[in-house]
Amino acid sequence: MEGSWKSVSITLLALSFLNFITAFVGASEDPSRHLCDNKSVVVIGLDLGVNSLEGEINSSSSLFRLKNLRTLNLAYNDFNSSIISTQYTTFKELRVFNLSQSSFSGQVPTELVQLTKLVSLDLSSNTLSADKSFLNKLVRNLTNLRELNLRSVDISSEIPKNISNLSYLRSLNLDDCNLIGGFPTSVLSIPTIQSISLSGNQKLEGPLPEFNGNNSLAYLDLSLTSFSGNIPNSISNLKHLNVLRLHDSNFSGLIPSSLGNLSRLTNIHLSGNTFGGEIPFFWTFEPVDQLRSAKDFSREKIDVLDLRSNDFQGPFFIPPRPIAIFIASRNSFSGEIPISICDMTTSLDILDIANNNLNGSAPECFWNLTAKSLSVLDIGDNHFTGSLPDIFKNATNLRSLNLGYNHFVGKLPRSLTSCSSLEVLNVEHNRFDDTFPFWLQSLNKLQVLILRSNEFHGLLQYQPQGPSWFPQLRIIDLSHNEFTGTLLDDFFIYLSAMSSKGDSPKFKYIGGNSYYRDSMVLMNKGVELEYTRIFTLLTAIDFSGNKLQGEIPESIGLLKDLIVLNLSSNGFNGNIPSSLGNLTQLESLDLSHNELSGQIPPALRDLTKLSFIKVSHNELVGPIPRSTQFQTQSASSFQGNRGLCLCGPPLNENCGDKEEPSQTEEKEEEDVISWIAAAIGLAPGFIFGMTIGHVVIISKPQWFMVRKKTRRIALGRFSSESPHQRNPR
Repeated sequence: MEGSWKSVSITLLALSFLNFITAFVGASEDPSRHLCDNKSVVVIGLDLGVNSLEGEINSSSSLFRLKNLRTLNLAYNDFNSSIISTQYTTFKELRVFNLSQSSFSGQVPTELVQLTKLVSLDLSSNTLSADKSFLNKLVRNLTNLRELNLRSVDISSEIPKNISNLSYLRSLNLDDCNLIGGFPTSVLSIPTIQSISLSGNQKLEGPLPEFNGNNSLAYLDLSLTSFSGNIPNSISNLKHLNVLRLHDSNFSGLIPSSLGNLSRLTNIHLSGNTFGGEIPFFWTFEPVDQLRSAKDFSREKIDVLDLRSNDFQGPFFIPPRPIAIFIASRNSFSGEIPISICDMTTSLDILDIANNNLNGSAPECFWNLTAKSLSVLDIGDNHFTGSLPDIFKNATNLRSLNLGYNHFVGKLPRSLTSCSSLEVLNVEHNRFDDTFPFWLQSLNKLQVLILRSNEFHGLLQYQPQGPSWFPQLRIIDLSHNEFTGTLLDDFFIYLSAMSSKGDSPKFKYIGGNSYYRDSMVLMNKGVELEYTRIFTLLTAIDFSGNKLQGEIPESIGLLKDLIVLNLSSNGFNGNIPSSLGNLTQLESLDLSHNELSGQIPPALRDLTKLSFIKVSHNELVGPIPRSTQFQTQSASSFQGNRGLCLCGPPLNENCGDKEEPSQTEEKEEEDVISWIAAAIGLAPGFIFGMTIGHVVIISKPQWFMVRKKTRRIALGRFSSESPHQRNPR
């Protein structure tokens, strides 16, 4: 009878279906065996991965009645911090066991090592810990393992020196396991090993061993560890190596030229170490013309070469093989860009060579990169000179352009209007001599515009052709230029991305999950902050250090999502607009070093997120609003006002009989002023009207005998008109 059983692998769509099986065959029977048409059905495979299952799996679950399971996959679900029960050890025939990323928690039962037929064990990306002896017992008992993934399981022990007992092992992932001690090099002698990943174990140390030949290792990740020392020349023996991740560790020394012999190597991550010296000239990665088979030809392109944040020196290195992502920033490369960069124009997606000592003007073909597939070009923080040629006409894929901290001169290329994908444009700290680029308003995806510290000049006055200009612009920094004149009343109306009318972005970074991370420096809360990534929720306007004059437009109050506002060191005058009280997200406000007068609007005391306020060196008068936001500021934030002194905490000036007007009193005062103004205007109008009327009635009495009398009263058409009610100019 037993020999006639027919084994069938069944995929179930929901864990609750197990209850149906139990009910169907009877609670007293084993649901993995059921006699049907003289044949037995044996459930040997259960795949519930990626099924959005929720709930808890406890030791009494019907799952544990499937005694003959060989494959159990519960990955990518939400089992509500369920404990891994010892009942799993009842699956004596289990070969594949996957609980990855399914919200299991607690201690991994050591009894799992009794599942001696396992060839694949994956407990990764849960909230699990293991006894310090677990790894040792696993190595002794589960000798048939081919795949072991314990990523993010807190093991807190050393890797057993006898790990080479796992002689069939192909893939080992012990990322973020809090491993300690030395790395047993015997794991590299396992003849079948193809992938080793030990990233994130900061207390795991040791040098790279000599590689005496391995015909299978394709993936090696020792990043974010305490590995140190040189890369040995014998690394060239890893003929199948495809990915090498050594970044953010303690490696040093020179790059061996033998690394160039690894023609299959397509991902090289060496950043965040102290590698130094020059890149070997003959680090050639086997040029394309030497690749013979179709299989080799498919590997001709390097996907990632990341050399950033090391101590590389000497002439700039350009790999001769086509490359998609090339990052060599934060080193000490010097000299001019070699002409060989022109060979990279067909494949390059990201080029980041910022923060080096490169100089001169780039080769003309360098700018042809933008006409191909390039999405990111960052050459900031170097010593490049000259003007930019008008070469962006076909740069429709360009998403981020950083030319900051160089010595570029002249005007911005008008062909930038063709960069329809552009999100970030940063040209800070150069010598560009141009007017404000209103012509960039057609870039519907532009979110960050930084023109800081150049020689831009002229008026910031413009009449948009549509309902908004720069519809996605969230950060604009024009500080330290030569802009002059006044801001039109409706200037801020069109920045819709900073108002609640714009689309509310989700909490993410500009550039998404791109390998390149957009960064910037922004004056926020009185400090120059470096943002290594730019949140889409961040909004900022910095017009400081120019020669702007006139009143601050009331339309500023429409930007209800604005977080940072810096208008300091200009010539703004008049009152601080009370509409600032509408900026409920505002955290930093700097209006210092202007010619502002009147009182600080009491409405600002309701801005609960406002943590930095600076209004020093103006002509303000009266009491400082009584609120935590104001009274926790330093006295220097209010000093230097040349009119009647500001008073009240945090200043030592006593306000005496002065009291901060309430909002009701302020409104009543405004109403009185409005009626007085109306009366003043009405009196001469009444006298003039009576005089004209008397003359007309005497000279043309028939007008009032034939036609109906009509009247039209003009009541000051501009007096009650708010900025957002006006028609766009």
